[in-house]
Amino acid sequence: MTPSRFDELLGLWQVGAATREELAELEALLRSDPCYRRAFVESIRVEVDLLRKYARAGSGPHTLSETPGRKREPTPEAIPRILKSWAAVLVAGISILAIAYFSLQVLEREPVPRVVEGQLWVGGTPARALKEGEAFEIRGETPARINLQDGSQMVLMPGSAGTFVGDRELKLAREGGTFMVVPGLKEFRVELPEGAVSSKDGKFEVAVEFTIDTDAPAPFEVAVSTGTADVEYAGAPHRLMPGEHVTYGLPAERGAALETLSRRMAIDLSTAIEKALLAVPGTAVEAGFEADSDRGVYSVHVAQGDGVRELKIDALTGAVLEDRTGVEDGSKLIAETKVSLQKALRSAFSKVSGEAVRAKSELSGHRAQAVIDILREGKVFVVIVDLKTGGVSAVSAVTRGAGDGGKSGQP
Repeated sequence: MTPSRFDELLGLWQVGAATREELAELEALLRSDPCYRRAFVESIRVEVDLLRKYARAGSGPHTLSETPGRKREPTPEAIPRILKSWAAVLVAGISILAIAYFSLQVLEREPVPRVVEGQLWVGGTPARALKEGEAFEIRGETPARINLQDGSQMVLMPGSAGTFVGDRELKLAREGGTFMVVPGLKEFRVELPEGAVSSKDGKFEVAVEFTIDTDAPAPFEVAVSTGTADVEYAGAPHRLMPGEHVTYGLPAERGAALETLSRRMAIDLSTAIEKALLAVPGTAVEAGFEADSDRGVYSVHVAQGDGVRELKIDALTGAVLEDRTGVEDGSKLIAETKVSLQKALRSAFSKVSGEAVRAKSELSGHRAQAVIDILREGKVFVVIVDLKTGGVSAVSAVTRGAGDGGKSGQP
């Protein structure tokens, strides 16, 4: 949106010729940029000054016979005209300032961003709005629709999590969503674990890809419906046009690993956890299949007090191949955990059948949860389980593999 367009909309509003759509566009601009709001208020001040000037002119001109510097007394005939002029100035000024005041008050009072549907959680509690710098997650089984102050909208999939950085900027740690961007001077930006997507207008979708190896970079998909989107990946920019759909950072061999995964496991993830706990008593906080291993290995993290042990379990025999001490502190996580990772897996399987390839306990605010990835029919389903109640709080699915469309949905 250019400044000339703002001036055009402001001019239409001033003369009362703006349509409903143009008023909505002007309102969106005022919400999006404080510079516009300052210009709006300044225009009102100019309007009032002009009204005052012309009201004084309406009281009648000085005559040549008047002495310069001498105060001219109004004639009886001019007094009604002067009173009417000043009354018009007063009414116009009060009306304009009232409109500006209440418009700006509405801008300040409205929660930003505001949740219109779905379950947004902040710090372990439900929330209807996001504040700058707040971390969030989307629970439930339906997307969350969130309106931003400038009129833009984002629809985040269940299981999504990230941080609202501030005006038109979001950090997305997992899952994804659809973003409808209202044109503005500042770009709308979504930061991802391995890149970023930005747009000044249009509609685009983003999905953070599933990775079996938690230490590997997280691939992501971007699809553009309208407008354009600029993608930053591996230090290089890339502009996507309407209709383009690209996956970034997904090696071809990873798709093959998913296809052969079930043939490389004689024991499942739950059994691997049990084998690890028999060797090292404690609380399992993370377990996953390592696809890059030729022999097929599970990595199981077991918390003991304020320390964590990492064990490698043979996926074919169940034997312990390696046992080493990690540097993580799992005491806070254990204190908030009432349900074991094995029970969380059973809860996840009650919603989605398939092969579990990863399960990780984590703290979301002060609440412990398990994020479980289940492979079924070429899709990876992400199931989030509350580790205090054992209940499933979110389920989502994303088709994996480069060029497969990256469609999200319910199991």
